[in-house]
This record gives sequence, structure tokens and C-alpha cells, in this order.
Amino acid sequence: MPSVDLGGSPSQISRIKRERLTRMAMLVLLPSLAASLVAVLTSSSSALLADLLLTLLDFGTLTVTWMVARRALRPAGGRFQFGLGRMESLASVAAALFMIAATAVIIASAIERIQVGQAPTGTGLLVGLVFNGTYLLVNAVVLRGFLKQSKSDPSPIVKAQIHLFSEDLISNLILSVAMLVVLAAPDTLIGRHADPVASLLTICVMSVIALRMVKVSLGDLLDAACGEDVQMPMTRALIKHFDDYDQLLAFRTRRAADTAIVEVVLSFPPETPVKRIETLRAQLEAMVRQDVESIQITVVPRVTEHGLMPAGVFEY
Repeated sequence: MPSVDLGGSPSQISRIKRERLTRMAMLVLLPSLAASLVAVLTSSSSALLADLLLTLLDFGTLTVTWMVARRALRPAGGRFQFGLGRMESLASVAAALFMIAATAVIIASAIERIQVGQAPTGTGLLVGLVFNGTYLLVNAVVLRGFLKQSKSDPSPIVKAQIHLFSEDLISNLILSVAMLVVLAAPDTLIGRHADPVASLLTICVMSVIALRMVKVSLGDLLDAACGEDVQMPMTRALIKHFDDYDQLLAFRTRRAADTAIVEVVLSFPPETPVKRIETLRAQLEAMVRQDVESIQITVVPRVTEHGLMPAGVFEY
């Protein structure tokens, strides 16, 4: 199939691919949602109920994520002059909180099933086995797509979907095994407890991934510093251009979605023209971009003597 020229900058191309991949994942999840609902309505399985809640949360999360990804394709406007990068982190936090909230319902259902002491019944068990086995393969393909996208687009949205579909993949495997055991040996001890155990294992998977998502996304929302993947290239660039400024006074980093934002406070002689400072900023950004695809560098100038700013330079 011939490649399509998307046009635009590498960052814009990444956003377009991200929106398309998220939209595809959302559409792929629709049949799973319908099958989950049918399975729950035609069986008494707590594990399938957990799967329905998980699928509902996944679909809601993907819908919000797709809306954010679509909005990110538009440029920053008058109201949101710095763009909507934080919306991606907020969407990731919301996904994690949704998953945590669902655990209470799933735990209650699992406890009830253990107290009953009988294996679940109904034609929905076979439906659950078929669609979980099918989506084990489907989710593996979708996850592979997001993993490939993350190599060039490590945004919070992409990372969140990797967590989401990793969780779905593990959940599909657990539920497929559980439904197979229940259908094959419903009157045995393992057959009676396979269903609630599967729902509790699903909770464990949800909780671990949700906490990881919250940890990563909250760091972005609270302006946590970027890691060495940004700091080291920036340090090398400053060392290479050491002769172009007098002194490094401060060096701050943070992330806004997929963009690393760096603020460097440098001192210059009073006679330094603004154009030279802007040229240095562009050179630093070009050098760091070789290692960090999406980066925004701001140079905040200070003078080395007389306490005056260079002509035409304003205080940030």
C-alpha cells in the first residue's frame, strides 16, 4: 500500500497518526462492548460483569481520548494560547480514576459469587469465551500499533492507550481461561471458584495499571522535571555553545503532552543584541531536537553588569 503524505511538521504528523490510531481503537472496541453486554445478560458470571465494566470504561476513556487527540490537531487559539497539552494528561488521570472506581462493583460481585459457592450458568459463558478469545488477538494487534506509535510519539495519550490495551490483553487471557474451566468442569472446586478468582485477578491488573497511569500523568500536571532523555541533550548543547553566553544561571524543564519545555536563564554582556540571543536559542533547539523530537526552548537573558537588560529585551 503506498504511503500517504500527511504534510506538516513531525510533531503535527505524530498528532495526526495518534488521532487515527485512537479512532480505530475506539471503533474496534464497539463489537466487544456489545458482546460483553450480551454475555452478562445471559449468564450469572461476576468475571463477565467485571469485563463489561472494564469495557465500558475503556470505551468511555477512548472516546474522551479521541476527542482530546482530535482537538490537539487544531492550533492554539486566543483562549488557549499555550495549547491544550495538559488535556492529554487529564484524560490519562480520568482513565485511571474510572478504573479504580469500578473495582468496588467488581469486588462486591466476586464476594457474592464466592458465598453462593456455585459455578455461573447461562449461554453467556460461551459468548464470553468466544469474544474474549477473539479480542485476545484483536487487542494484541491494537497494542502493537500503539507501541510502534510510541517510538516516535511518546505522548501521555499514547502511553495511556498502551497501559489500557496491555490491561485488556491480560484481562482477555484471564477470562478466556476462566470461562473454559467453568464450561469444562462446572461441578469441581476449581470450576466453582474460577469465575470470582478471574474477576479479582482482573481487579489486580486494573489497579496496578491505573496507579501507574496516575503517577505518570500527575507528574506532567504538576510540572515535574523531564528526565535525562531531555536534560542530557540540553546539557550537551549548552556546553557546545558555552562561548555564546557568559553564565548559566538557571535551567528548568517540564512537559506539556508530547512537548518538552525548557527554560534556560543565561547571562550576556549588556551590549548583546537581541538577534544574537534568538540565534543562540534556535541553535540550542535545533541541536537538542536531534535527540528530542518535540521540544520548545526559551532563553531568558540576564546581563552580567550594570543591572540593565540588553536593548529591546523584556523581562519574562
